[in-house]
Parts: sequence; structure tokens; C-alpha cells
Amino acid sequence: MAELIILGSPGLLRTQELYDRELRRLKERGALQRKLQEIDKLRSFRRVYVMGCGRSGTWLLTHVMGAFNDTDIVRQELDVAYFGLMMTNYSALVIKRNAVAYQAIKEIPESIEIAYIVRHPFDVLTSQLPGSGRLYHISPDRWLGEMSALRYLVDTRRKNTKIVRYEDLVTDPVETQSDLAGFYGFDIRVPITEIATVSNNPTEGPGHRSRKLDVYSIHKHRHDHNKLQYLRVIRIALGKTLDWVGMSYNYDLSIFDEAVN
Repeated sequence: MAELIILGSPGLLRTQELYDRELRRLKERGALQRKLQEIDKLRSFRRVYVMGCGRSGTWLLTHVMGAFNDTDIVRQELDVAYFGLMMTNYSALVIKRNAVAYQAIKEIPESIEIAYIVRHPFDVLTSQLPGSGRLYHISPDRWLGEMSALRYLVDTRRKNTKIVRYEDLVTDPVETQSDLAGFYGFDIRVPITEIATVSNNPTEGPGHRSRKLDVYSIHKHRHDHNKLQYLRVIRIALGKTLDWVGMSYNYDLSIFDEAVN
């Protein structure tokens, strides 16, 4: 299991104050990469950051990464700076992004590999999260920011980055898991068809049940008049970013246009 550390602290003291202070320091330009190099001198291992907009399947992808051999999964949403506070005896450490990770996409060292999941924009923007206090969990501004980060990864051809479509993961899970394994050079420990995921998101409340892959989670917006009306209202705010996502990841946006006109 991953262990929190603060190198150079007296007796490896483990207090929240020390962790908070170190996290602030690690957010300074270049500090995280230097810290990773320092850790690797003690023990070298790979690091994978699971990213993607909320309601896109990031928890599902995190569980899939945990189905590979010799991967240590931190089942919390954390800032990328936590890689500078963690060591593991496994070959790879996997951390799931927190809600604002996209804002610092340009500062993530290339030595940290990224597994990014993308989902049809309309399903993301009309997804509901019990306990969040909002009708639709992801605001247009949040989605636009997340997609700006995704476009940065694509346009810069960032190294060590794998982008997965949620729809492929759900409809062709075996092939998608095999593709992920091939990209990262991991061996499959648990077939994806045997994975049952449980979100650790605190807004989902206690007692939520584990769930299998669900093909019926795709295109749910098409069958809900209220969702279509909401999408009609926000469509103009999504601008060319929506068009880029649709074209880049083969998402049919015309159904929405036909349904509400």
C-alpha cells in the first residue's frame, strides 16, 4: 500500500501541518518533478494519474487500473502533488484526480503518466449525482475547463498519456482493458467483466451499492425532455469546444439538434 512520507523531516514526522506545508511547496514550479527524482533515488516506481471530467467514468477507470498486476491504487480524489508525498512497494502507483486537477494540467510532470477518460458531452452535462445539491452535477464552465485541459494534452501530444472513451470501456470492455494493458505494459490480474465498482465520492452518501458496467448509461439524455431542454439552453455557451469534442471522439451531436428544434 502507498505510504505517506515527508523526506527530510525529523523522524519522518507525520502531522497534517507538515503535509499541508509540503503540498504547498510541491505546487511551486518544478518542485514536484524534483521531489519525484528524489524519491526515485530511494525507490523507483511508475506513477499514473487518472483524469477526466466529473461524471465521465473516472471511478470506473480507477478500478480498471486496479485490476492490473502490481498496481497500487489510492482510492481517493487527490491533488497531483500527492505523488510527491507517496512511496509504494508496487511497480506503479495510481492516484485519481481531484475536482480542480485540470486547472494545473500544464504543470504535471511528464514523468507522471496520465490515463484520461472522455464521455459524450451531453451525458456528462446532464448527469445527476445524488447528494451534490445540484440538478446536474457538472456545470458548463467546469466542462469547458476540463475539455481545455484535454485539448492541451492532445495538441501538445503529451508523452505517457492514454485517452479512453467511456463508451468503448462500457460496450467493448475486454478489448479496451487489453488496449490499456498494452499501452502501459501491465498484466491483467482481474478481467474487466468481473469488476464491480464502488465510488468513493462522499457526495454519493453511505451505503451506495457496487455496480457493474452498464451499457444503459450511454445516451441517457436522448430520452429525457427536461435534459434536452437544458442542453438547448446551454448549447451556445459550449461553443466550438463542443464541436471539437464531437469531431475528435466521434460523438453524434446532431441527435440533440434534431430533438429540440
